[in-house]
Amino acid sequence: MSLSRCSTPPGGSLIAGKLGLEPVLGEDVLPALLRRTPVSVELALYAIIVIIPLGLLSGVSAGAKKDSRRDFRFRLAAFIGISIPSFVLALMLMSVFMSRCTGSPRKTGFPEQPAGNL
Repeated sequence: MSLSRCSTPPGGSLIAGKLGLEPVLGEDVLPALLRRTPVSVELALYAIIVIIPLGLLSGVSAGAKKDSRRDFRFRLAAFIGISIPSFVLALMLMSVFMSRCTGSPRKTGFPEQPAGNL
């Protein structure tokens, strides 16, 4: 296909913010991303709120007695956690938590104000 047949230059629609259509819902990708961004940020903040205190406590606990059994356990847990790819860990955690939850996950959509979930 020659360049003269294209209505827009290669990458021109991408620069203009037109990322295409979402295959499942058939809507534009950019508005869908922008609508879902607050929920993703909220989830990331919750994860940070949980992970930082746990990391500090485990680090201080392991560092208080260097080369103890507790130190080796924390090192092993950290090594395993870093070695597992994040998408595999996410699938494992989802399967563990969903097996303990009753019923099936609900499709509730995305809230207008994510702060209302607090």
